[in-house]
Amino acid sequence: MSIPSDKQLGYPGGSTALIWDESNIDAGSKVKYLVSSSYGLGYWPDASKFGINDISFSITPFLEVPGDFRGPTIDPALPATNRIAWGSDGRYFLNENGSAGIQIDFDAQKTFRLKVRVVNSIAGWFRGRLKDPVISIDRFSATNNVVTLQGEPVKVPTMGYVKNRSDLNAQENQWWQNNGQSNQTTPQSSNRGSIFEYIDYFRPKVGDKAIGSNTYWTIQSVTMGNDNNCLNDKSKVIGIVTTNSMGYEGGSPSFSDGTLSYKVAGMHFLPDGSTLATGTYDLVMRSEVARCLYGFSSAPVSASVSITGSDQTSVATTLVNEKDGWLKLAAYGFNFSNPVIKVKITQQSQGMNKKSITCVKGKTTKKVTALNPKCPAGYKKK
Repeated sequence: MSIPSDKQLGYPGGSTALIWDESNIDAGSKVKYLVSSSYGLGYWPDASKFGINDISFSITPFLEVPGDFRGPTIDPALPATNRIAWGSDGRYFLNENGSAGIQIDFDAQKTFRLKVRVVNSIAGWFRGRLKDPVISIDRFSATNNVVTLQGEPVKVPTMGYVKNRSDLNAQENQWWQNNGQSNQTTPQSSNRGSIFEYIDYFRPKVGDKAIGSNTYWTIQSVTMGNDNNCLNDKSKVIGIVTTNSMGYEGGSPSFSDGTLSYKVAGMHFLPDGSTLATGTYDLVMRSEVARCLYGFSSAPVSASVSITGSDQTSVATTLVNEKDGWLKLAAYGFNFSNPVIKVKITQQSQGMNKKSITCVKGKTTKKVTALNPKCPAGYKKK
């Protein structure tokens, strides 16, 4: 199913997501992958045009089962509010005529790479569910770029709490309204500002433990920015923040007092109630952004990562690399419940490259510090 583009309306067109399988690398595998690249659109009546607000990418593994299933259909003759028929009853990840897909978890041993052509008007920061992300961007045309994203899927813990709809209190009812009055109460997404209040509210009700976990591979553009000019450049992709935490800040990291900070949250324990839930955090940003923040020169930089608000006060980590104009940092293995991840980037100053020697003249001693220190006339190096 596809919808053609309309240049006059600024509509880019669209189609259903692509499906890939593993038969070319493993003839015995039955796993398939739904690969989605989607724009978020807005229509501006004053201009009579659509505008692209954001973009998201995802890869989802599934197993296909045959049966009496129907795929979604569109009837243009019906009103816009009900012209789409979704097919089956929603118990399956996807539906097609004659088959349905059951979503499964990723193979933990596999890394995935997605290469896609997108409009170059979507830039700034991206967020997602990945571990060890790698990004490259190449110009395709005056209006399009080719973006290559690579990374490992991450395991994200899930929270569950059962309560009758009629017993929801005012706060719980508000969250139920936020989720479209479905069978769940959520703050709409794991990157909304209310996610931290939501997790803390249910934490004692569920014993501060998850009920299970699922694996994800997703990336999406960040529409929320901040007031820092270095972090708010919309002319190009400047960074990616990824984590496996149950909840996380939806924008770019904040910068204050020389430190980049990013808040995450999750249940303290896994389903057994004793094993600690551990987090992953990756920060990839253009090297020029770090130099803009700190006023650094083009000399190499180094970094440290600390975790506050969890069972441990620091996580030993190093700058993974600085390559091809990208600075890459990571923190793995920290504990929840409400940690704040802080990144401090430093650069060795020219003064640190100076050497010091001690010079003596009789009973007089002088210390000389310079790039190439020499003793004054009449003094000898000790």
